[in-house]
Amino acid sequence: MFKRLYRWILSVVLILTAIIIAVSNPQSVPVNFNPFAPQGSGVQIPIFLVILLSILLGLVIGGFVSWWSGGDARKYARAFRAYEEAEKSTPKDENQDLRPVKRA
Repeated sequence: MFKRLYRWILSVVLILTAIIIAVSNPQSVPVNFNPFAPQGSGVQIPIFLVILLSILLGLVIGGFVSWWSGGDARKYARAFRAYEEAEKSTPKDENQDLRPVKRA
């Protein structure tokens, strides 16, 4: 309960911070991804867009990396679910003893 509340509060604070940054930084900056282009060339973009798009790109890349690194866990979970489904669907012999046999 409190974990969800803290997450909502943190989200609201971060969104308000992003809005304040956007409102207080309307200046335009040149953005150029070609390091060999002459000085002053590039696209003029408001600085708040540069900041917000950088944050968004970081979130997308972080989410993808997190999803990618959880691939093994998802694979094992699928295998475990398939194993449990197979266990449920196979009929059991109630007289069968599953304990290992001790041999002398």
